[in-house]
Amino acid sequence: MAETPPLYDLTLVLSVEIEDERRAKIVSDVEAAITASGGSIERKDDWGRRPMAFRIAHQTEGEYHLIQFHGPVSLLESLSHTLRIDDGVLRFRVI
Repeated sequence: MAETPPLYDLTLVLSVEIEDERRAKIVSDVEAAITASGGSIERKDDWGRRPMAFRIAHQTEGEYHLIQFHGPVSLLESLSHTLRIDDGVLRFRVI
């Protein structure tokens, strides 16, 4: 019996100081990376701008996104690397 891959939750907090197009590109690049690695997106939620509990990089507000997906473990490593070096990403967490 084939085992289904685990369902991952990716929460993104993006900087509101960058352009709307750049924030949209970050989210679309994540989605493209998931599908290119053979994964599938189960759910996408745009939670919009929200105040943060504490300042991150002198910002008090962030744009929140939740993406639920299935994918291989190697995808988690590449996503983490890509999101870690992007200045538009304030925080991210894969659970």
